[in-house]
Amino acid sequence: MNRRPNSLRGRVIELERLRHCKGGRQFFMIWGRDEADLAKKLAKVKADGDLLPGDKFDARIWPHESAPPPPRRTALHKVSNEELRTIAGSRHDQGPHLPSSVACQWSDVELSDFYADSLRCLV
Repeated sequence: MNRRPNSLRGRVIELERLRHCKGGRQFFMIWGRDEADLAKKLAKVKADGDLLPGDKFDARIWPHESAPPPPRRTALHKVSNEELRTIAGSRHDQGPHLPSSVACQWSDVELSDFYADSLRCLV
């Protein structure tokens, strides 16, 4: 018989498991025009309580002519194609590298989890 967990902890664990299964781990994405813009946006989301200690986040320079997307909590499968191309095409020194021969064998959820796990954590 498949029973629902009785404890609050058990319910939270079950909700987290379901959330991860539907599209990968979430992280906070911040795009800025330059380093100063990124620092300002990062300070604002921390002050607003949108980004809390322990949260994974990525802050990157937006290289396109269009306005950068707003800071938000997201998952890799939810970002726009323009964002995804920028993330995939940039050289980033943080996190491990995943060879394309391996990446092409993984599901979208697995790739999203790998990416989110490699991001820095707010302390």
